[in-house]
Amino acid sequence: MKKGSVSMPALVDDIGVAVLTRLAEHGIDRMVENSAKTKNVLARAWKHLFDGRVSVIITGLGGAGKTSLQKIISGQKKAEELDGHYHISSTNERTELRENSFVAVYTRPGQPDWYGNADVYEELFKALSKSRKIKVINVVSFGYDALHRITLDALPSHAEGQGLDVTLRAYLEQQRAMERERLAELVTLLGSMPASKTINILTVINKADLWHDRNAEVVRYYEGTNYGAVIAAMTASNGGRITHSMTSGSLIPVNLRTQDGFVLAPVLSGFDLHMRRRYLENLINDVREFFK
Repeated sequence: MKKGSVSMPALVDDIGVAVLTRLAEHGIDRMVENSAKTKNVLARAWKHLFDGRVSVIITGLGGAGKTSLQKIISGQKKAEELDGHYHISSTNERTELRENSFVAVYTRPGQPDWYGNADVYEELFKALSKSRKIKVINVVSFGYDALHRITLDALPSHAEGQGLDVTLRAYLEQQRAMERERLAELVTLLGSMPASKTINILTVINKADLWHDRNAEVVRYYEGTNYGAVIAAMTASNGGRITHSMTSGSLIPVNLRTQDGFVLAPVLSGFDLHMRRRYLENLINDVREFFK
């Protein structure tokens, strides 16, 4: 063997062990019984061995819909099985993609107390560093992030004697500002990755059931001088190794309400079952295409 060349045993290290483990889990008998499935498993294993594992990070503010999206794409839940309740996570939630177990999906906690936690950040950094390909899904909602155990009086955007419409406008502006802050942090994290890594970003604009009557405004916001400008600057300055795409939808139509029952934003009139299915199917199809 020539000096400086890499032997096949050296190639089949941690990656090879993971591949062989996956093959063993499927079982030789089952693979023989279903040749089509066998070819698919072997093709993914071969691709994984030479391309490296793919890490997917789902990020965004608390209440934007990250966990709901994770559960749907990982096959843990169907959309109609989700209850719409806001569940707080304090750690990265790790799953595997339903169609491809060589894709690791990490959902980052969205609450301020946990988002910047050192252990959370370090785990994500290590996962990204070990992956040849990085995919990031940034879940946003035009500010309509669900409220968790917060009464109306406890909302920073509310003042005594203030109308709910004023409170809602202030809350949406506050959340959009936080979206931009998180986006800047995401840019910093991705910018620290070696130039050899390809990075694909998908922005998912969730909560269409609360904003679809303002669709043009929402699109302008995320494509224009606010959110869109940050994305455009990042993709333009990285020599084409970072790409960005965008989709929108509604994972769970549910009113934006406080813990004590005040509805700040109801599901919009006309957002019926047909519209929900259309939005959901488009979103899930775009996410699946993003994983290819």
